[in-house]
Amino acid sequence: MKTVTLTYCKNGIEAHRIQAVLEEQGILSILQNENMTQLMPIPGFEIPILVDEKDLEQAKTILRDLFPEKMIGDESINYF
Repeated sequence: MKTVTLTYCKNGIEAHRIQAVLEEQGILSILQNENMTQLMPIPGFEIPILVDEKDLEQAKTILRDLFPEKMIGDESINYF
């Protein structure tokens, strides 16, 4: 599985919210460095949400439909 970054979240709550929505649609995702934001809450340190490359377009569509404020055109914003 080759993973790619879908978006970034500023905290674990937001990241888990997106991850749950993706999982409901059958898309597995990985929250990278999730615990670091808990241990060292440094401004600008975000949690990347990774998805399988083959699921990227479907994941972008879900993000666009459910979180339209997080999209610019067809691309996801770099943070949630």
